[in-house]
Amino acid sequence: MKRKNNEFVIAFQGLALGTHLFKWQLNSAFFERLNIYDAPAGNFEVRLSLEKKSNLMDLKFDISGIINQLCDRCLQPVSVPIQSANTLIVKFGIETKEMTDEILILDENSHELKVDHYIYEFICLAIPRKIVHQNDQCDTEMTNLILDEQPENTSESLDPRWDKLKNIKK
Repeated sequence: MKRKNNEFVIAFQGLALGTHLFKWQLNSAFFERLNIYDAPAGNFEVRLSLEKKSNLMDLKFDISGIINQLCDRCLQPVSVPIQSANTLIVKFGIETKEMTDEILILDENSHELKVDHYIYEFICLAIPRKIVHQNDQCDTEMTNLILDEQPENTSESLDPRWDKLKNIKK
């Protein structure tokens, strides 16, 4: 039997107008519950400020934490701090649909909002595209091995057909 997780479900129907704060501590168990393959490893703190108005809700997510990945340069583990601030505006309409990345239309009969997949997306968007050790702390043995394996950039190693294409510019 699959257990339903209500931790990330916000029942907004019973909330008074105004600002409401929510806070979560996330680790690998969060990603396992979402059944995410190759999920980022790390620990995160999520703070959500939900401002409920009469006709919409303004959700501000503030996510900070440490992500544990492999360095793109030396393939050794590295911990990288991440910080993210995202906004989601929830309006009410006839049917539920995402208008843009920041605007969600909920069915006017809805009374709760599940935010776990939004948190996951915001964490993924905050991960740097290139993850490397800071201040040249890479494993020197590995980087030297990689540099030794790279081919020399000589004109002899180039395909001679490219030489004829270089003359086109002239």
